[in-house]
Amino acid sequence: MKRKRYLYAGLIGTSLVILFLLSFHITEKILTDKNGAVQNAFRENSKRVSIDGVERLVGNNTDILLKLKRGSTFLETKNLKAEEISNKISGKLTLSKIKNYYKTQDYKFMGSEGNKIVFEKNGKYTPGHFYLGANPQGYIAIFKCNSEGDLYIENINSDTSNINIHDLPKKDQEYLRKFAYEYKSKSEAMDELMSMGS
Repeated sequence: MKRKRYLYAGLIGTSLVILFLLSFHITEKILTDKNGAVQNAFRENSKRVSIDGVERLVGNNTDILLKLKRGSTFLETKNLKAEEISNKISGKLTLSKIKNYYKTQDYKFMGSEGNKIVFEKNGKYTPGHFYLGANPQGYIAIFKCNSEGDLYIENINSDTSNINIHDLPKKDQEYLRKFAYEYKSKSEAMDELMSMGS
C-alpha cells in the first residue's frame, strides 16, 4: 500500500516537472522566430513596462518633456530624447534614475504615458531675460536666465561691475539679492547698472 502511494506521488511529481518543461518550451517557441530574435514588442523598443515594482527600462527614443513655468504660466517647454541624457546617468536608463536625475535639478515628475515622460519646474525667472543681482563676491552683475530657469553671468569681465552691493541703500541691496530687477534685453540691464554707479 505504501509502495503504491510512493509510486503515485512519484508519477504526479514527474508529470508536473514534464508539464512545466513542456509549457516553458512552447512559450519559448512562440516568442522566438526562426532566426532566434525575440519578437516581444517591449524588447524591440528597448523598454519594459513596470509591473508591481519591477524596474521600468526607458528606450533611447523616449521623449522627455521639461516644462518650465512661473506661477500658472508655462514659459518654456524643452523636448529631448532619453538618449541625450544617457551619458549623464550610469547604467541602464530607468524611469527611477531619470526621475532622480531631474529631481536634483528641481524638476517635479508629472507622469509618463506611452513614450513620454513629463517633468515640471516652477521657475522664479523668465528664460532669455536679464537680471541685476550680486555675484558671490558682493559685486553687482548682469545675470541671464537660461532655458532651464537658472541664472548665470554670460561674460564675467563685461557683465560684472565694480559696485559693491554694500555701498547701496538697504532697499536696493534687498532687491539685488532677490534678483528683482528684470529686463527683456541686456542693454536695458546695462543702462540700469550704469545708473546705479553714478
